[in-house]
Amino acid sequence: MRALIATIASGAIILWLAGAAHAHGGFYGGPGGAGTSGGFAPGGSGTPGPGGDPNGGGTTGGRGQGNGGTTGTGGKIGGSTGPRGSGNGGGLSGNGGVPGLSGGVSGGRKKASGGMRWDDWWYMNDERFLRLKAKLRAREIETTNPDLFVGADRATAAGGRVAERRVRNDILPRLRAAGGDSFYDVRAAAVIALGKCGEEDARVDILAALDDEDAVVRESACLALGIHGSAKSLGVLEAIARDDASGRKLLGLGGREIEVRTRVFAAIAIGLIGDRQSGLDEDGSALATLRALASPRADARAAQDDLTVGPVIALGICRSPAVVPDLLGVVADERRAPAIRSHAATSLGKLGDRAAIRGLIEALGDKQSVVRQSAAIALGRLLRSDDREVARLVRAAEREKDTAARRFAIMALGRVGGETAHDALHRLLDDGNTEIRPFAALALGASYHERPLAPFREETGKLVLKQFRNAASPESRGGFAIALGLLRHAGASEDLLAVLRKEGSEKLRTHACVALGLMECRAAIPLVRAALDEPGREDLRRYAAISLGLLGDRDAIEILRTELASEHKSLAELGSITRGLGFIGDASVVAPLGEMATDHVAYQDATRAFAAVALGLLGDKDELPMLSRIAEDTNFMAAGAALSELLSLL
Repeated sequence: MRALIATIASGAIILWLAGAAHAHGGFYGGPGGAGTSGGFAPGGSGTPGPGGDPNGGGTTGGRGQGNGGTTGTGGKIGGSTGPRGSGNGGGLSGNGGVPGLSGGVSGGRKKASGGMRWDDWWYMNDERFLRLKAKLRAREIETTNPDLFVGADRATAAGGRVAERRVRNDILPRLRAAGGDSFYDVRAAAVIALGKCGEEDARVDILAALDDEDAVVRESACLALGIHGSAKSLGVLEAIARDDASGRKLLGLGGREIEVRTRVFAAIAIGLIGDRQSGLDEDGSALATLRALASPRADARAAQDDLTVGPVIALGICRSPAVVPDLLGVVADERRAPAIRSHAATSLGKLGDRAAIRGLIEALGDKQSVVRQSAAIALGRLLRSDDREVARLVRAAEREKDTAARRFAIMALGRVGGETAHDALHRLLDDGNTEIRPFAALALGASYHERPLAPFREETGKLVLKQFRNAASPESRGGFAIALGLLRHAGASEDLLAVLRKEGSEKLRTHACVALGLMECRAAIPLVRAALDEPGREDLRRYAAISLGLLGDRDAIEILRTELASEHKSLAELGSITRGLGFIGDASVVAPLGEMATDHVAYQDATRAFAAVALGLLGDKDELPMLSRIAEDTNFMAAGAALSELLSLL
């Protein structure tokens, strides 16, 4: 998921990071070329390849049609190719691929031992812990300048919900204008943002983008219909997912086949509508379409695996328990591709039907490692703390030979909680190797974060703090720092503040920022503000913005607005600022972002695209991004091309 648009959809995960990630609402990788270290900022200076011709020749930093594009280094998870091209990396994407795939993990880092690091899991799952937008909206902080607009709502919180009339009267017109932009990424960003805003009449604009000349915009429109969530869009999405003649006509393709990724995105969109509508009609054509696409096909090309994985994932989020037998059959069928079976297992976990436990326990012993990995993830969602099957999960966490499967099992125990799971995690925290201990700490932190009244939380915090102090590597210390934040262990605040006070590992300092935000340590605000102002450290600045949002620092908005108004900003800086304003900004930033999104003279193509993303974040009707349903508890180790692209959107 890494073409600009790909990441554009996001918004989910996390301020400036994202990424994600975030983390976490959106992991907007930015337009092509070489991103900054960590890969969340926009990067590159190349010209995109032409939008209409699959065989066009993009230039350095561009989309990467044919052999024209060059590999970018940005992107939270890093895609492998451009949206339609088969060139050298696509230029809009990172160079790593989803964690565990060919070459690397979040932000272009080298692949860790076993292909999975603790922060890979964190970036894909942090949204449910950060819940930044929900927290900001809940605070009901008065806007920093309520008189900037006539009739402005004085109760608009920093990062809070922009009033519906402001969305209709100020945000939607700007997004509609951006939808006619000459640059494809601006159009793609605008259509996704329209879906986020959720206004009924915005659906007309999204439908109009289906026949755009650029495939990225077309697939974005499909996904936007899913994010928008209207059941009226099901017929359109079914036709596209099936590659019907009517679907080709809607996309303006004439007799040409619909691109694989567009069909996958349409299938995912059907699942998103089912999620929002609390289920798909069990006798309806939409569910029948997903079931048919998830069934075995005669052709076994890799691209066709994506055409099956997409619908399988959609079945997991469509809230239709009738498909549990279908998915169990896929998991058990050893003739199916391992990736398809793997995603069928995680879909069973997301459906939440405990009837799937027996089949998943069997899958925990499958000969394919990716199937075992996904079985562990799914069991973490389905098992209760007193189930006897928890012992099987403990065994996998302690003895599984596949590194990733073992680490997923550890994180699953944190999901399950309870005495048996916690005892096992404490053993791993004490006796596990240096790479396992951060996972055990993170699993305990996640467990106590969701169960703050569970016994021995304070004692656990002390044990994790001891590991933080004794750990030698910044990477391990970062994992312990996030765990301490999730545990809200006040005794760790001085240690984490000390990390911010001194020069050192930028990565560790970013994690310390987030941990202090999770702990709501307001004493950290001056230091985090200082980190926000450090030039050339884009990752640190992104996480500092997340932290200030978590800490409820209303002055962060004015800091970002001042940064936006200053001259000589790089694309990376502009991208970070606009996305930061989109996540924690209030109504006072709608006007400057709207101007930025639509002024072709004053702002570059990439800047306009970033501003459109930020407007979508401001107008987003959901407190948790819709696409986080896909990222959370997915097996990113088994992601193919289309899913990798989708995950980067989150």
